[in-house]
Amino acid sequence: MEITVNLFRPDQLKDFMDLLDVLYFDQDARFRFEYDLFDINEYREHYLRLREYNVFIAKTNGLMVGYMIGEHLSNKIYDIKILYVHPEFRRAGVARKLKQALIDHATEKGYELIQSKVRTNNKESIALNHSFGWTEERDNLRPEWYYWYFKELKKC
Repeated sequence: MEITVNLFRPDQLKDFMDLLDVLYFDQDARFRFEYDLFDINEYREHYLRLREYNVFIAKTNGLMVGYMIGEHLSNKIYDIKILYVHPEFRRAGVARKLKQALIDHATEKGYELIQSKVRTNNKESIALNHSFGWTEERDNLRPEWYYWYFKELKKC
């Protein structure tokens, strides 16, 4: 299975959200996102208001199978807000491709650090972060629920 990852620009964010609406609400769609994953309306409102985000889209055979949303916290720090892969495409390298695309993008743009917050029970994301050599720290406010992961980037 060939996986391609493309970066949506902030001015294309509405197109991405419209695509999510189709996947999320179309009962006949073969590949729908899980309803209990998040409140799509909350994310739609939030991400359409803020234009400092990048959306990375993973596709195979023209079908969107995953995405990752990142935020520029400063000119040096990049934060992963959400990484999602459709259940039928998990363990196929989609998350790895998305994360590598973000690392490449952030390095090219001159960021020094990428950070990501992960629930302590999300074993797949934890293993992926470790495989990329990310540093792990417990969350100060909710150490039993979250880890923070950090990836220092090399200068181009």
